[in-house]
Amino acid sequence: MSEQVRGSIPPTGGARTIDILLVLAVALFVNCAGIGSGPLAGTEGHRALVAHQMVRSGDYLLPRLYDQIYLAKPPLHYWILAGMEKLTGRADELIWRLPSAVAGAAMAGFLCFMAAIWFGRLAGIVSGMACCSIVALWGQNHTAEIDAINSLASVITACLLIHLAFVERRRVVVCALCAGLAFGVELLLKGPAGLGAVAGALAGPAVLNRGTRTLKRPWPWIAVGIGSVMFLVYGAVALWRFHQLHLPLETSGVNEIWINLLLDGRIRSLPQTLLVPVLMVLYGLPASSFLPMVFYGPMWRGDGDVVGRSGVWSVRDRQILRALVGTMVVACAATMVCGLWPPRYSYLWLPLICPVVGAAAAAFERGVYPLKIMDWMNILLALAGIGMTAGIVVMGWLCWRGHMGHWVLLSACAIVAAGMSCLVIRWIVKHRMALAGWGLVVIILAEGPPFGLAQIADRERRSGKRCADVVAESVSRGETVTTGRLVLDTPEIFYYSGVNVQSYPNSLITLREFPTSRWILFDDFEYAAWSRDVPERLSRVRVISYRHFYAALAWYTARGDSRPGPGMDLR
Repeated sequence: MSEQVRGSIPPTGGARTIDILLVLAVALFVNCAGIGSGPLAGTEGHRALVAHQMVRSGDYLLPRLYDQIYLAKPPLHYWILAGMEKLTGRADELIWRLPSAVAGAAMAGFLCFMAAIWFGRLAGIVSGMACCSIVALWGQNHTAEIDAINSLASVITACLLIHLAFVERRRVVVCALCAGLAFGVELLLKGPAGLGAVAGALAGPAVLNRGTRTLKRPWPWIAVGIGSVMFLVYGAVALWRFHQLHLPLETSGVNEIWINLLLDGRIRSLPQTLLVPVLMVLYGLPASSFLPMVFYGPMWRGDGDVVGRSGVWSVRDRQILRALVGTMVVACAATMVCGLWPPRYSYLWLPLICPVVGAAAAAFERGVYPLKIMDWMNILLALAGIGMTAGIVVMGWLCWRGHMGHWVLLSACAIVAAGMSCLVIRWIVKHRMALAGWGLVVIILAEGPPFGLAQIADRERRSGKRCADVVAESVSRGETVTTGRLVLDTPEIFYYSGVNVQSYPNSLITLREFPTSRWILFDDFEYAAWSRDVPERLSRVRVISYRHFYAALAWYTARGDSRPGPGMDLR
């Protein structure tokens, strides 16, 4: 007989303020290590420079990347970064990356808060620290990208939608309003990319609890409606602005969604898609290693409360645990069906592993597990410490590849982590589990600086700043450079070189007649076409190539222009 979801049962307990502050402090330490160093790299420039130009131009409605309307993503992240610039009066890498670091820390604190409400204080602390330990999430917390804030909004939305199935009646309005605002924020950050997690939070509690009561409750749907209205309001205002300025619609974001949904694309990416569950288990380490513990029979199924050696595992605990796991299962399935195989799309629901781990800690504390399973959990704790210590060695190797120094710091962190790993094993053998837990926290803290250094080395390797240095050597600061796809592919080139931009991102692959001579910065395909068709019009060519990056800076001589280019001799 299926177990009915009980919707108006008081919560188990709650987190103390000191617990949340401790989790926030640990998370901020690991997230902020090295975030102000290293140039913009990857897609950081697409977020930071759009926000920077919002502040300079005062136009906050239609984002621009230099002279191009840029709506590949909704504008909320740009507004956040622009607000940081205005608030601090600074425009640099630290200011642009800081919101992501704070969002990552806030997510750990929020998971500590929710897990404590659901399963008790220990579950909250373990959930928050488990979030701090997932190194895969640190990468997005160290960048100016959109993903960390989007993951925070997604996790808040999912947890509150789950909570609406169990919250007391007098609190349901506030919970629904907060869930709706979080969902609206998620849509205004990255559009429908996070709908998998929301679908999981709506359907997951019903799927594994084998009942439809949660689907029939109106408040989760009201929350979804609130968020949808927020997104539609911005869409209507943006359309009005396009019409007012007589501009063609910028649909790159919609095109990206459509491409992901095309059947042939999903078939081509099927091998990667099938690996999503496996990758998420690996990326969720060490927290994900404790997932098998939650499927212990009395903890997972049954119609009544389970009395442990030192506490009770209630029907309500079991229902919330199944709701969390069901949310992850449905979200993972939705991600795979939509062909969203890159790991970053799964980071929107991956942190829900953390309150599940917190539930396992609560069951451990209440004596629900038999001694054999408790021994296995002790072994996993020891392996987590050893594995994270080994991670410091890996990060040191990554720093070496990026020619980063700081070997004294790296060695000190490795020694501290190795020493704490030995102590953790000793404390586990002596059944001093509280000390073992704090030992793992120290190991997490020791891993933060090496990760920050590895990120700096990675940014130096991937950034377009090297190209910017070459451009700055040839083009005077403040001059205008004509370019094509590079304005959208590697926009930090133009920021670091200090030049102005006139761009033709979709049409420089073929020959254009410009009325005046000028500097042109080509990507590899554009330069191949122009050097083949009009080699006589290009002079002072400087090829810029490193790793997987290729560009060519050339002086273009307009037809009928006999004047020499900059730095050219008359002959």
